[in-house]
Amino acid sequence: MGHMRRRLIVIGIALASVLSVGTIGFIWIEHYPVFEAFYMTLTTVTTVGYGEIRGLSHSGRVFNSFLILFGVTTIFLAVGAMTQTIIELELNQFFGKRRVKNMIDKLEGHIILCGFGRVGRGAAEEFRMTNCECRIHEAEPFSSMRR
Repeated sequence: MGHMRRRLIVIGIALASVLSVGTIGFIWIEHYPVFEAFYMTLTTVTTVGYGEIRGLSHSGRVFNSFLILFGVTTIFLAVGAMTQTIIELELNQFFGKRRVKNMIDKLEGHIILCGFGRVGRGAAEEFRMTNCECRIHEAEPFSSMRR
């Protein structure tokens, strides 16, 4: 899970960086107010294409060209990485359940008793009286509370 968390953090940082650089660039080059600069950056990198809020100078167009190249690439990579993460989570969950089911299906001659509270103790006594081998599993944090 750490790998996926790092991936999402990198995606977030990349998106925040592109939006920040774009916003600062429009403020510095075109003297846009903060919200207009952010809005212009957002419409540019998401390829919405509403058009320019105000006409851009030559420097603004050069900056916007680079913002389009880097911003759109970052958005596509972010969407791809998020899609990959979701698919990996789904596949891990599917194959994890399948693996556990296969392991359980292969078990023979085992009785595993989970919990050694009032009911578990009664079941263990019944197994003992029939000479049936039984393994008891008790979670440590709760064991002191039950006894």
